[in-house]
Amino acid sequence: MKYPLFLMALTALLIAGCDWIDEVIDPEKGLVEMTVSKLKAAPGDEITITLFNRGEKTVYLEGCNQFYYSTKSDTGWVDHTMVVCVWEGYEVPVPAGSAHTQKFVVPMMAGTLRFYAPVYRGCKPDLPISQAECVTMHRYYSPDVVVYPPRVPR
Repeated sequence: MKYPLFLMALTALLIAGCDWIDEVIDPEKGLVEMTVSKLKAAPGDEITITLFNRGEKTVYLEGCNQFYYSTKSDTGWVDHTMVVCVWEGYEVPVPAGSAHTQKFVVPMMAGTLRFYAPVYRGCKPDLPISQAECVTMHRYYSPDVVVYPPRVPR
């Protein structure tokens, strides 16, 4: 009888504490946001992806691939690069109060996709991200985009 009460109390504490834990892990979580221009699309449609930096300091994106996309499968999300890179390139700064935008053409597919960006903080400027000695990196995700199957002419 005592154990179910203990488990309910523990569960309630964990649920209530999740927001607090998120703030400790990523104190600027609400200050970086990713949006997409469409939540429903078809193959060949163009989607604009925007990352907003509403924080007080510059954040950095990777040089070659600023954004990635993931497709939903039966076993979870499968990550894909948007560009095949020979060299990582120099980091891309997103100053406080600004945004970074990129266009994406939906591939031939049906299902759900989303975009994400690894966002780095506390980096030395004008270097490849692997050499910039960044303090933190967090992934930020866009809302999911539903991709309808292409229409087959009759």
